[in-house]
Amino acid sequence: MRATPTRADRAGLRERLMASEPMQRTAALHELECELARARPVPPARLVHAIQDFVARGMPFYSCSDPHYLEWVDRAVEYWERLQRTATSDAQPA
Repeated sequence: MRATPTRADRAGLRERLMASEPMQRTAALHELECELARARPVPPARLVHAIQDFVARGMPFYSCSDPHYLEWVDRAVEYWERLQRTATSDAQPA
């Protein structure tokens, strides 16, 4: 089995969300949830609620060619990137 991607590896997250094995997709969605829980400083409340709602809805029907599934993957990766930007922008001096 392949090692999980590092926390900042959005390409790895996308790859796992597109994997044919359901467990990899489930683990990738869970990793987004874990990334939110680990986020320091705590992201803005609006982002926290958006990600929590996204994860709570679960994974849509998987089809690697379905436009709706591809949009869902894009949204998951976008949330991942926003979490990373929040952490790095607060770590940099103003």
